[in-house]
Amino acid sequence: MKSIRYFNRHTGTHETEEIYGEPFLRWAYGNPMGKLSLHAFVKRPAFSKWYGWRMSKPESAARVEPFVRKYGLDPDDFADPLPSFRSFNEFFYRKLKPAARPIDSAPVVFPADGRHLGFPISRRSIRSS
Repeated sequence: MKSIRYFNRHTGTHETEEIYGEPFLRWAYGNPMGKLSLHAFVKRPAFSKWYGWRMSKPESAARVEPFVRKYGLDPDDFADPLPSFRSFNEFFYRKLKPAARPIDSAPVVFPADGRHLGFPISRRSIRSS
């Protein structure tokens, strides 16, 4: 699995995307035992239920602050302080302050955190049948 590189238009630099769970993903998709485990267990509904249950437990809240630091999130954007999250899952449906993600007046907006990948399309790139 290659690193994901992107151009950050705000800083004008090329950066490497931090991937949540990258060591596990590299093992699962790049190692024969990982692939076996992935197909036999990880892709099953029972695993998803178990992991969701585990991330809803109070002890999972200890993952919030390291996650915020590693992925460069700004706690000042959060409506509630970091210590208020009772689990890792609760952190993921957190409320933000109204000024944290202002809605642009552009005709198209993306209402979720993430990156938008787009490619220019011209009439020459569209084949006729």
